[in-house]
Amino acid sequence: MKKEGNSIKYFMKTKINFFKRLYINSYSFLFKNKKVLLLGFLLITINLLFLGKFSRFLGTNISVPKSDFIEIQKTINWIYLIFTIVFIIILYNVIKLNYRLSRYWYFWTVYISVIYIFLRKSKYLDFHTINSFPLSWLNNLNLYYSDVIFLLPAFSLLVFLKNIFTKAKNNTPSIYLKEDLPLNGTDSVQNEKVIDKIVKSIDGFYPEVAFVIGINAKWGKGKTSFLNRLKKKLILKNKDLILFDFNAWQHQDEKTIINNFFGLLSEKLSKYNQNASDSIQKYLNSLLALEDNTYSKGLKQISQTLFSDTPSINSFYLNIQKNVKDTGKQIIVFVDDLDRLNKEEINEAIRLLRNIANFNNIIFICGLDRSYLERKGELEAGYLDKIFNLEINLPEQNEKNFLEALVNYIKKTSNNILDEKKKEKLIETLYYNKTENTNLANRFDPTHTQSIFSSKSNFPEISIDNVINVNTDNNVEKTSLNPSLFFDSIRDVKKFYNKLIFNLQILEKLSNINIYDYILFHLLIFKYPWMYELFNDKIISQWLTTQNGNELIFNNEKYKKVHSEIFSKTPLNNIDSIVINTVLDELFNKHRKGQEIRINQKRYLPIYLNNNIFNDSLNYSQIIEAIDNFKVEKLIEDIKNDDNEIEYLEDIKNQIIKRENLQNLKGFKELFLLINNNIIREISSTEIVSVLAWALNAESGINKKELKTLLNTIVFVKIDNRLGLFLRELNIHYTNNKGSELKIKSPHLIRNKNHSIEQLELIDKEYVKEKLITLFSNFLKETKNLSSVIDILHWCVEYSFTDLNFYLYYQEISNLFKEYLSENLKEFIEIGINNLDYNFLATIFSNENKDEIIQGAIKVSNSVGNLTQQFNPYKIKFIETGLNNFIDFLNKKSNDNLSKDIEKIIKNIEKDIENGISL
Repeated sequence: MKKEGNSIKYFMKTKINFFKRLYINSYSFLFKNKKVLLLGFLLITINLLFLGKFSRFLGTNISVPKSDFIEIQKTINWIYLIFTIVFIIILYNVIKLNYRLSRYWYFWTVYISVIYIFLRKSKYLDFHTINSFPLSWLNNLNLYYSDVIFLLPAFSLLVFLKNIFTKAKNNTPSIYLKEDLPLNGTDSVQNEKVIDKIVKSIDGFYPEVAFVIGINAKWGKGKTSFLNRLKKKLILKNKDLILFDFNAWQHQDEKTIINNFFGLLSEKLSKYNQNASDSIQKYLNSLLALEDNTYSKGLKQISQTLFSDTPSINSFYLNIQKNVKDTGKQIIVFVDDLDRLNKEEINEAIRLLRNIANFNNIIFICGLDRSYLERKGELEAGYLDKIFNLEINLPEQNEKNFLEALVNYIKKTSNNILDEKKKEKLIETLYYNKTENTNLANRFDPTHTQSIFSSKSNFPEISIDNVINVNTDNNVEKTSLNPSLFFDSIRDVKKFYNKLIFNLQILEKLSNINIYDYILFHLLIFKYPWMYELFNDKIISQWLTTQNGNELIFNNEKYKKVHSEIFSKTPLNNIDSIVINTVLDELFNKHRKGQEIRINQKRYLPIYLNNNIFNDSLNYSQIIEAIDNFKVEKLIEDIKNDDNEIEYLEDIKNQIIKRENLQNLKGFKELFLLINNNIIREISSTEIVSVLAWALNAESGINKKELKTLLNTIVFVKIDNRLGLFLRELNIHYTNNKGSELKIKSPHLIRNKNHSIEQLELIDKEYVKEKLITLFSNFLKETKNLSSVIDILHWCVEYSFTDLNFYLYYQEISNLFKEYLSENLKEFIEIGINNLDYNFLATIFSNENKDEIIQGAIKVSNSVGNLTQQFNPYKIKFIETGLNNFIDFLNKKSNDNLSKDIEKIIKNIEKDIENGISL
């Protein structure tokens, strides 16, 4: 029963609220449109008086006789039906969109509908009835075709009701974003005492001529909030005064400034004096229509004629004076944002204040930036002193208020944006609240959470114009940080808050950053936006020194040089330099809690710069976590079949091979496994050189013995995978450079300006040779594909004379191949009988004259001229020996199945030997 009673109460309350809203909105509509409704009533009344004559005229001139209409009725029915359906669809969409119809639409809809209702009964008009219609039920309603007009008022009423009961969404506040709006006057402001003094000073003050008060402060320093609060207190003090706002900057030109001011003045005064409106209009017309109707010329004469004996304009001016005085009311006009005007508008606004509207009982209160007005308006020094009877310089906002405002914004942030723990962390990082439980000793502990600004009860007294308490540490000028170094106004605080919270939404997890570094970094780029450019990869190495491959160290001298070269158009004063130095020193040269994820770690810097955004599918912290936890393969698996899979794989590869992400043996192990398993693809030889060079670098901290074990067990384990290819490329590099006599350059494939092959200490010539022999032997045991074996064998050279197109293979490799060839001779004959490479065969089977051929090749390679012809005498003898050995090898291996083919090969080789084998 109780539940049922509550339901009835809720139902009744809902109904009452509905009718209450209907009454309020309807009354508001009627009140706002009373003039239009009155005009409509008059027009309808006049039309009804002459309705008979009007209907007789229409019936005579536009009615279609019934006999004529019947002949075309079938066609008309279909046209009418289609038109009606389309018309209803259009009106339905208007309702669905909650379209706002103009009051003119309502006016003419009601007017036409009312007139039609009366005309419908006219005996002079023949409104044809609907019959023989495709929709048969319409035939029984005795409707006229013209009754379609009733759709307009019906749908207009529905639109009107939907507009009333559909709440506008444009006033819904953001869940966290702060608008750049001044206070509405309800809340107290910092300069409350100044406001109270102004209210007290002008209370009951009725000046003989206009009294002008200027509230002077830089743009964004809180003038509008100050004026709004002042308005509120003036109204509370004296509800009988006339008060209105005049926003000069909202007008299109200087002419409309005058016009609109007097329009507002007329509207306010006409409520108390019936003569005021007429006097003001005549005065305004005289101002705007002097001489040849040229506005600019007329305005020049205003000052001359205003107080002269010219009867028209002066008499109108005096009439306004009298009307204002007769009201017996104080008139206060607020003129804000004079510092938004251009030169002509500034001069016009000043003329308005001091000449054109210089009436009694009026007090102008103006918000301005004096220096802007003087500069933009090109005013003489001291000119504004003649305009303002009282000028009040708005005191600077207290830096404590900046921090308190920022903290309050954070506290009030919705929990679905920032949970309580995140809010506490942010506030704690901004400052400490002193409590009995606070362990003050922890504040000096470098591992303890730091605070950017001091406790609100203990701000350092630092002057912005003359920074004191500057410390010098490692040639870096520093000072204590306070909010006024980053914020100039509450407007700045709102902007910073919006930016900070928005970026935190993208970042998602505070665990991915050091919160102290994050906030301080954003304060820096908020104050100096151009600093963000210095942090891009192309410039950062010029002013941040890398230590241990990962840690970034701020160098003040390098920074000054970079700034002077790149940002010469952004000069820094002494205060800016000290603030930037202090922040950069804090970020990059100080140890803090959470050292491993700080901004001074190269691997974590991108998180701070890009708010953890890496690409559409990944973020930086995901990649770093995957690298650290040996889960890169799983990460790559997750992005398979993505439209951008290739680009993402390239991105992951670029991250995993960076020095900062290769800080232990585990990282190298993971990378090499990914390469060998072909999960990290398209890795170049220069990139592999860079990785191995860093592994062997002392700064990497990798134990050489452990690294060698890794190379033997994980890295170089197969000769036919990517790292095996790299080993073969290394061999070509070493064989090209064996002996100081050779002047052949390294292949471009593995040249790198930052990492030379010479840095690969453990992976020297002898190591590569030993590995190739071992891996080639293993490879021969696993494959039966002779073509693949020969392809691999071509890389296993001991000497490489590329200019002579001649190579000498390791003897151990040659012996292994000869054994393999014995088992696969049939396949060799099938694939090579018509395309024998004599150089290759000679190198494999010649055990003699190697020293002679090597010395001859060195001699020829270092000479000029036709190298091939010079080398032939050495090469021919070498090849003859090798091929004769090959023939002996074939004869030994001959059998019934191979004899014919072998005989053919032997004959071809013997023939070429007799002809001198000129290749």
